[in-house]
Amino acid sequence: TLAYESWPAWDEALLTEDAVTVIIQVLGKKRGQVDAPRAADDATLQRLVIEAQRGSNFEVEATDRFIVVRDKKDQSPKLVNVIAKR
Repeated sequence: TLAYESWPAWDEALLTEDAVTVIIQVLGKKRGQVDAPRAADDATLQRLVIEAQRGSNFEVEATDRFIVVRDKKDQSPKLVNVIAKR
């Protein structure tokens, strides 16, 4: 019967996602979000943020200052704060 069956096994590697949602903050306010690879470096995140903000009211440039906040446990990006030089 079902009462004597063992619990199903799982694989921890299948539980992790390859992409994370990163919040975009410009001048201290949330202006959008973008999906990025979990292992994205700062240059990749900067490029993704510039592309995501293109055409919006809060466009950012490569000359602006980018601050990346990462998760303490797995170092995945959580937030990109952009200090625009206006």
